Amino acid sequence: MSHQCPECGDTFESEKGRNLHHYHKHGSSLVTDTIVCANCGDEFEYYSGNSNGVFCSRSCLQEDDIGRCETSCDYCGDQFEYYPSSEPGNYCSASCKAKDKTGKDAPNWGGGAVKKTCVICSNQFSAKRSVSDRRKTCSKSCLGILNSDQLSGKNHPRWKGGSVGIAYGRTWTTVRGEVKGDVCQMPGCEKTETESGRALHVHHQIPVRYFDNPDDAHFEKNLITLCAEHHVGEAGLENRDSKPIRPPLKQEVNAQ
Repeated sequence: MSHQCPECGDTFESEKGRNLHHYHKHGSSLVTDTIVCANCGDEFEYYSGNSNGVFCSRSCLQEDDIGRCETSCDYCGDQFEYYPSSEPGNYCSASCKAKDKTGKDAPNWGGGAVKKTCVICSNQFSAKRSVSDRRKTCSKSCLGILNSDQLSGKNHPRWKGGSVGIAYGRTWTTVRGEVKGDVCQMPGCEKTETESGRALHVHHQIPVRYFDNPDDAHFEKNLITLCAEHHVGEAGLENRDSKPIRPPLKQEVNAQ
């Protein structure tokens, strides 16, 4: 079946070919119709296969009263119009819909936040009711303090009896606490833990690795209190020479 152009009489094997020919050669489309807008009365062209051709624009469609209903908002009581085919007509806006389903008006309202007292600083804070039984602190910093007290040492769920002190010997923890000073002993530093922002360290001037028995390294003149910054510096100087000519002698430290 052939399709003839109404303007020039040329024939084409398909309707689509004829329509394309007419649009490009004669400047008009054969698949559009002209109709009057049902809202504003203006004439407009539309594709008969893709539209019902009732309104010329979306604004005219929205302004038209066809299928539109009027009701009052369930939340604020204001009058508004809606299309039953596209929405239930309960709220005049998304804001009213959200407000009507939050807080005390929500169907699953359980009473709101719970007031609690922080077990660390005693400050009052609010916690979600769903997690109020587990919340004991007001902030992450207080939680960290609580965990350091309750989840360390024997109180930790993975506690397996503690270190046996193989690397630094069995006496290291006790000796360290006895010799640890209040300030960094590096000349010109003298930082306290508060000024450093970190705990002070006890440093071995002769490294523990030079002793057959680690406990022999913990004599008083071999230990010095350092801030974290200078302790890293001292350890770095030690590790630069991976093959020292000889380790420092115990007598050399005792002579200081």
